[in-house]
Amino acid sequence: MKRTYVVVLCVALSAAILVLCAACGQNVNQHRDEIATGDDQESSREEIGSTEVARASDGAPSLTVVQAIKAFENAGLECLEPTPISTSDSSPVPKTFSEGVRCVVPSVSPDHGFRIFSFSSEDNLQMVKDYYEAFTGFLGSYVYVKENLLFQTSVSMPVELVEEYQRVFESLPVPEN
Repeated sequence: MKRTYVVVLCVALSAAILVLCAACGQNVNQHRDEIATGDDQESSREEIGSTEVARASDGAPSLTVVQAIKAFENAGLECLEPTPISTSDSSPVPKTFSEGVRCVVPSVSPDHGFRIFSFSSEDNLQMVKDYYEAFTGFLGSYVYVKENLLFQTSVSMPVELVEEYQRVFESLPVPEN
């Protein structure tokens, strides 16, 4: 009888973990129909954002998601299948971002990736930062901020690889007036 309860508990726990992982991972194909993806990443990137100088709500120049993606690629880091993150999806992430993109890092796993968000204000950025930093344990995140950008990935990414992305992300040049 006791063994039956243990088996049922293990199955229930496994199912709960799978549901949480699926929700946090946001399958790469989820938003694929929202953008026109070409055979190369350049066409996808054009759909994501502009390389023009972005402006914060106060008119000051700010960093762009595209700049971060290009910096990762130039450093030889994976950023495959950049996919816009919709502000109208049902995920619980606060929708305070101006732009959000999810990239895949297949060397970690076929659906593992990271997110980059841009914000028009510090308050908007702080809401998303607080959201991701509230998760702990195997649901935890690495979260880094550079000016108006936020980089997020789960703790399942090897720390050595996270540090490479962090180094490149934090070295993004600050735009001048």
